[in-house]
Amino acid sequence: MGYRATRCAGAFQWGKAPKTLEEWKERIRRLLCPAGFFFDFPQGASARDWWGLLKKAEDYLKDLRKRYPARIGNRDLPTPLGLDNPKQRSALPLRPIQVAFPQKEFHLLVLEAPHKRVLGENTLKEWKSGSILS
Repeated sequence: MGYRATRCAGAFQWGKAPKTLEEWKERIRRLLCPAGFFFDFPQGASARDWWGLLKKAEDYLKDLRKRYPARIGNRDLPTPLGLDNPKQRSALPLRPIQVAFPQKEFHLLVLEAPHKRVLGENTLKEWKSGSILS
């Protein structure tokens, strides 16, 4: 799995790609969940093309930011979604995946990495709510 600087980029590479959403879920449960990842395919976050899915990802992230704001007033609120100061990457990468059966569709895959591996010390101290996706 590759990570890039942007939240909605990256790649999975498998010899034989899953063809259905159920195959994707099973593969992720088997390979990533034992390593401490959580995942979700948000309901309604699918589209017939990449651009449509990017809009769904944007809407999903806006909704998450409303529920988990990075700041209230002049106080920073460290969350697993990332932090400006000190700089911290997000524990929630968004990945577009293609499902080719029964017809070609794109779905939004949201992963939540193990907090201890990606969150900064400040966030680990202040964030007591556990996984956003669990």
